[in-house]
Parts: sequence; C-alpha cells; structure tokens
Amino acid sequence: MIEPSATTSGATFLARLRMAALGASLALLLPAAAQGEDAAGRCGDKIAAAGFPRASQQLAEIAAIGNWIEAAARVDPKYAVWHRAEGKAIKCEKIGTIGRISCTVVARPCVAADADKTAAVTEAK
Repeated sequence: MIEPSATTSGATFLARLRMAALGASLALLLPAAAQGEDAAGRCGDKIAAAGFPRASQQLAEIAAIGNWIEAAARVDPKYAVWHRAEGKAIKCEKIGTIGRISCTVVARPCVAADADKTAAVTEAK
C-alpha cells in the first residue's frame, strides 16, 4: 500500500495519488477509442496519456510521452513514434506544494507517409 511520507501533507499525498490514478486511467482507457483511421489512412484517433509527477518539467514531459508511445503501440505498433504524431498538445501542472510536475500529452498517432510503399516493396521480394 502507498503511504504518505513524513515530509508530505495528507492533501499533497492525496493530490499525487489522484494524479497517478488519472494518468493510469488515461493511458489504459483512451487507446481503446483510438482505433479508427482518417480518410488518408495514415493517422489514428487522438490518444491521451499522463506521466507520474516528476522533479522537473522536462522529466515530466518525457514520462508522459513515454506513456503515450506505449498506448499508441497497443493500438498499432506502427503508431509508436512520437515525432510522427500530429496535433500534439502537452499540458503540465505543478502538483501540491512539493514542486513536482505532472504532464498530460494528447496527439494523433501516424504512420510514415511511405509505410504502404515500403510494405509493398517488402512483399514483392
């Protein structure tokens, strides 16, 4: 069981616990809705993911993006590339009074524009 440390207040602990639960929910539940592809067949529906609170914004963003990549890979392994995603949004906020930062990311996962051509060449060999 998770216990609050001696240096955190009960309210801070509860805020951190709620944020962790929200992050887990987003990472697990939203990818199920991200199964359709757009008309071009290159990008899927938006996927959202959150990271556990970290000491810096950079680390918090990396954690959230890592969770987004994992969620996108569960939809389709070809989607698991953050730099190909479209409509990226990153929102970070300070959690409690201890200065930890948590980020949430939302983006549409996309495959490379030439992914179908590469697959066709591979199959032809």
